[in-house]
Amino acid sequence: MKMTDGGGYRASPAVLAQIVVHVSEWLPDIDDRCALLQSMGRDLAGSDVATAVCQIRRAELLLQQENQKGEEQQGAAAVDAALPLLVEVEERLVETAEVVPQEVSASCYRLLAQCYSTKKDLTRYQDAALKQRLRPVLWALEESPSRGWLPALLEATDDGDVEAVRAAGPLLQREPRLEHRQQLLEEKAATRALQAVCRSQRHLSMERAAAATHLSEDEAEQLVLRALARGAIDGHVDRSTLIVERVRPSPVGVLQLLPDIKKLDKWIENISEQDTRFAGQMESIISL
Repeated sequence: MKMTDGGGYRASPAVLAQIVVHVSEWLPDIDDRCALLQSMGRDLAGSDVATAVCQIRRAELLLQQENQKGEEQQGAAAVDAALPLLVEVEERLVETAEVVPQEVSASCYRLLAQCYSTKKDLTRYQDAALKQRLRPVLWALEESPSRGWLPALLEATDDGDVEAVRAAGPLLQREPRLEHRQQLLEEKAATRALQAVCRSQRHLSMERAAAATHLSEDEAEQLVLRALARGAIDGHVDRSTLIVERVRPSPVGVLQLLPDIKKLDKWIENISEQDTRFAGQMESIISL
């Protein structure tokens, strides 16, 4: 909170959102709580974190209704109502310039995992569940004086930023256990970039694919063929044009590095005991 000129205190939007969440618990009816949170979420729309706090609690209440009713059809309706709120929250938290509290991000991914589990969407469930568990790991890495650059590299890989991944080459060379992963990361980033452009263009020339992935046309064509073979994209090539039918969701790219990252000495010093145990099980999870 900040002191105002009049000598009082003014709460930040994020703090106000937390207060509203607590006040809403006094209302006996879940629908009334959701209505209050929706109204305050609009009033606090200037803060992405504040809006996220209200929407996460609304989604949680909707899913609580699902558990109370226990009927499959009603439960599916509750998930369908909660899921768009959580997807919007995830987008806000990724794009916002505000500092996002760890518990807000963790709550979002926990509820997303619950929704995708109910909908039996295994790929998105794994993505959300693993992000929930990986966030503390990445935050701990960010605080590392020697390896604080790793989360940004992993984010650039998942975002399809090929140039940023290439630029990190000298940093990877400092880590003997990671330097051999440079090519893998560039491939992953280029595939993500290809998937991104395929979501908006269903007929993609190799020239356009090369421009999107920062590769030569021959390299882009080979990347397209590998993406089709792996199922990252559904479609076919017709006379040097990629005909896109569907772009498949991709798992969290950070997982491909964790078997190496977790072996680096002292990288988990700031991680809780529970997260340390999870990191130790990561190789078996990746092999599923």
